[in-house]
Amino acid sequence: MNEILKDTNKAPYKKKIVRNKELHKSRILQVAKELIEKHGYSNLTLRQISSKAEISVGLIYKDFPKGKLDIIQEICRINIHSIYDPNMVLNLSPLDLPNIINHILIELIQSHRKNVEINTALEVAYLESPDVHTSIEEFLKTELNIVMLLLRKLNSMGIITVEEPKKYAYLIVNMIDALIHRQITFGIYNITDKDLTDFLKRIIVRELNLS
Repeated sequence: MNEILKDTNKAPYKKKIVRNKELHKSRILQVAKELIEKHGYSNLTLRQISSKAEISVGLIYKDFPKGKLDIIQEICRINIHSIYDPNMVLNLSPLDLPNIINHILIELIQSHRKNVEINTALEVAYLESPDVHTSIEEFLKTELNIVMLLLRKLNSMGIITVEEPKKYAYLIVNMIDALIHRQITFGIYNITDKDLTDFLKRIIVRELNLS
């Protein structure tokens, strides 16, 4: 009898709720992107994201420890990953190179044009960051790794000779990003996307002695 009473006094079973991390991250990024495009990065707060995404501020910090900076970097990183495909480099033949350079430049320009507010937000985030150099270096890893992979591949094929691929990759990535960002953000001169693509392609081909 006592055993029966004991069983009836047990606390009701509570189903464990499993957090879908990737779903939460995707929701946070989508909401943040919408808020940035509507109100700007400087006016964005984690409480706004939390309220609209219906995810606690604590969980946002769990996925993005540096808060807004981590969020805007991840949004831009996803955009970059959609452009740079390592397989293009790994399966490269010399005849493919001009077309690959042209393809990447076109994709970068289109991505910048499509995400003007987001790219501007990233710039603001870096200016507000106390450790801006570390943040930028960490963010550029994706682009740098792909360009370094390309340079090393061309070195191994005997097409070019670059003694410091990392330094050269850094210069190429920053030149491309700076010119595209400035032209699309300000667009002072009557320069088309094709003009910009052809100009950047000529510089890269000439610097790598591919012509």
